[in-house]
Amino acid sequence: MNGKKYLSTNLTALRESADILLDLNKFENAFDLYDEANRQIWLSLGNIQNNITNFTQTVLESDFKATFEFQSKYTLKISETAFARNFEMSSGSLLNEFIQINYGKLQTVVSSSRLINSIDYTTVLADFLLLYTLISNKNSDDWINYVLKIYNPIMEGNRIKSMFLRITDKYLKIRLAEEAEIIKQSDKSELNAILLDYLIKSSVKDEVFFDMIKSVAGSYSSYSRKKKAGESKSKKNDFKEKYEQYEKYEKYEKYERYEKFEGNFSNQKNDFDFGNMTDMEKSKFFGDLFGLKGQVTKGEIRKKYFELIAKYHPDKVAGLGPELVEVAETKSKQINQAYEWFKKKYSL
Repeated sequence: MNGKKYLSTNLTALRESADILLDLNKFENAFDLYDEANRQIWLSLGNIQNNITNFTQTVLESDFKATFEFQSKYTLKISETAFARNFEMSSGSLLNEFIQINYGKLQTVVSSSRLINSIDYTTVLADFLLLYTLISNKNSDDWINYVLKIYNPIMEGNRIKSMFLRITDKYLKIRLAEEAEIIKQSDKSELNAILLDYLIKSSVKDEVFFDMIKSVAGSYSSYSRKKKAGESKSKKNDFKEKYEQYEKYEKYEKYERYEKFEGNFSNQKNDFDFGNMTDMEKSKFFGDLFGLKGQVTKGEIRKKYFELIAKYHPDKVAGLGPELVEVAETKSKQINQAYEWFKKKYSL
């Protein structure tokens, strides 16, 4: 993946060609095409993430809360523009392609002994989690932020230098067990069987994790039709007990606290609808926007306005791409509207 240049390929045609090769049992050839299609999507996501990071570092500096709010609010908007330009697809259409590409890619891996033995075990599990996550969030506008919590594409110029896995091996297995339970009730439940088949064929053995997935996959798996002689029918621990063993890991607890914070923060009101706001809502929104609390002087309002309008002026990010310029223009508009409201209210 690392050495290839960006190609403006018809993503759907590339994936459909891979589908044909998969049907013909040409697994390695199909894998190469799925992998290239997958690479192009990640390249686009990596460039989007780079541009957002450059913007927040340039404009927001070390303000963690503002950076987090910006990423949550504008990633989708910026991505829509990038996907339309790179693939002539909406975010929803690209998500569907992303699902089909990764679904086919994992089928080739599980079907080919050469691929099973040549691809890192943790990488394959992470790809399963990626696919589960894409399917679970197929109706969500925020799917991009969810997948970027799994993988971080490290960019070097206009290419992917490496794919950094953001989560630990232990938490990866916890998430897979959770997602397997969720997807069991969907029309993609056979994915659990594919995961179980991979665990059977892989040289890496993890009995606890294997039993967790096996208990979810059940009769859907090929394993359930292969009763091995001497296999014990009784298990010392049921699924719940084994799941609790994984939950105790410190890394999981830290990640869970982060997820709770993110969920609460994301529920805060981010939309800016000046025309429909009450005076009380405007007072709170504009006060938060300017970072003003309690009684303030006219001079403090003016000073804060000039600081913000200089910080968010579109000219500061002119070299970071049209998507971020548009975001800066929107932010500047909010700041100007807020200042106009302050001027009327306090006769500035």
